[in-house]
Amino acid sequence: MFSEESMAAEFSECMMFLQTNVHLLLQTVSVDREGGESMYCIRIVDLENYANHGLLKEENTLQQKFLISANLYLDTRKAGICDDMELSVDYNEVCHLIYDYVKDNTFGLIETVSEELAEEILISFPILEKVDVEVKKPWAPIGLPLSYVSVDITRGWHTAYLSIGSNMGEKEKNLTGAISELSKDM
Repeated sequence: MFSEESMAAEFSECMMFLQTNVHLLLQTVSVDREGGESMYCIRIVDLENYANHGLLKEENTLQQKFLISANLYLDTRKAGICDDMELSVDYNEVCHLIYDYVKDNTFGLIETVSEELAEEILISFPILEKVDVEVKKPWAPIGLPLSYVSVDITRGWHTAYLSIGSNMGEKEKNLTGAISELSKDM
């Protein structure tokens, strides 16, 4: 039978493992935070870039124009009150990350550009709660007059909770085994 202390120690060990080894998942989130508070947004609009993305051979050989927009959601209230960049996100750094990432990578679909870029922004700037990314392709080889084709996505951090339990057989052995399995390298 587990004592309260041993259960607390096992739980603490499990939580430390999860915090250091389990990757957070990206998912669509609402504009409002829990409790109805609104997030603040920094907008980057139509950052121009020339890169190689597309399914056609020519699109991956000849650079074409892309316009990237991003809405960066975070709490900027303290930064605004304190006039302290450490409490916000440096949009100059975000712009350079976007520019370099889009230029240095090649993908077949602008859907993939959007997905990968959103993940890179969130991982690189953990202060962000979510990000909207729009990738516009004005020179899409459609053969018809159009302004651009675009993909617009929203991704954000999601908190995942994990619990373990045992109510049958050798309970302590089962729980210890579960924690041991969770502790293995993924």
